[in-house]
Amino acid sequence: MLPLAFENQRTEFRARAAARNKPCVLFIGEAVALAHVARPAVLARWAREAGYEVHFACGPAYAEAARSDPALDGAAFVV
Repeated sequence: MLPLAFENQRTEFRARAAARNKPCVLFIGEAVALAHVARPAVLARWAREAGYEVHFACGPAYAEAARSDPALDGAAFVV
C-alpha cells in the first residue's frame, strides 16, 4: 500500500488525465546516479512530445537536473 500522500497524488494524476482524455505516464528515476535520472527523463521527453501527460518522480539529489530540461516544462514533478 502506498503512503497517503502518494495515493492522493495518484488520484489527482488520474483525474487530470481523464479530464484531458490523454494517457498518463509516470517515469521514476532512482537518484543513485545522474544516469538513473537522465535516462527516464529522455523517455519522458519523448512521451510528452508524443502527446502523453507526463509525470516524473525522482529523489531530491537530481531533481533540478531533470527539471532543467526545457522539453519537460509543464510536466508534474514528484520529489
